[in-house]
Amino acid sequence: RAVADYEEAARRLGDSGTLRLNLGNAWLDLAQVTLGQGRDAGDALARAETAFDAAVQSPECRAYALHCRAGLHLIVAGDLLQRERDAGPRLERALSDADEAIRLGPDMSHAWITRGGVRVRRAQAARARGEDARPDLRAALSDYDGALAINPALADALANRGQVHTLLAEQAAGRREDPLAEYDLALADLSRALEINPGLLAAWNNRAIARSYGNCSMLFRA
Repeated sequence: RAVADYEEAARRLGDSGTLRLNLGNAWLDLAQVTLGQGRDAGDALARAETAFDAAVQSPECRAYALHCRAGLHLIVAGDLLQRERDAGPRLERALSDADEAIRLGPDMSHAWITRGGVRVRRAQAARARGEDARPDLRAALSDYDGALAINPALADALANRGQVHTLLAEQAAGRREDPLAEYDLALADLSRALEINPGLLAAWNNRAIARSYGNCSMLFRA
């Protein structure tokens, strides 16, 4: 219904960047619901991308539209990785859009979060190829730091940063290095995120993982 309403508004009022941005987000929401149901969302994603492509041409909403389009590329990349297909081109497009969004709107905290998410996906792809994932993970930490510098109470940024510390701890343990400092940082971030927003289910799950792995890793200090 939201899609239909935005399309009707565009027909009646004339096209605008803001309307195209809203339309793109409506299609993107529909695509995420469809993917969550295990169904193909290709049509909705393509329509969202078309709307964002139009929105980024409007100066009044270019930065936010770039951020939204980066998020779309990130969702598509995640779906490709899940199906063990090459997500590299989508991730590069996501990174390019997020870079430009931050350049235009450096105080837009969620653009920093989105870029951090892109870097985490790049790290996962690198790890799947047997390559070193740490450079992208550390870059993701810097992005989440950037978001938290704007708003220290962003629960999503804290939860995501905690997840990255957990991933770095796993990398350290795999190299037979002490991972406990990273686990401690993960627990601190995840606990703070849950204090701010107890409804973050992924943060509860990630904190349980961090605690479980952290307990198993105590042998490094035995």
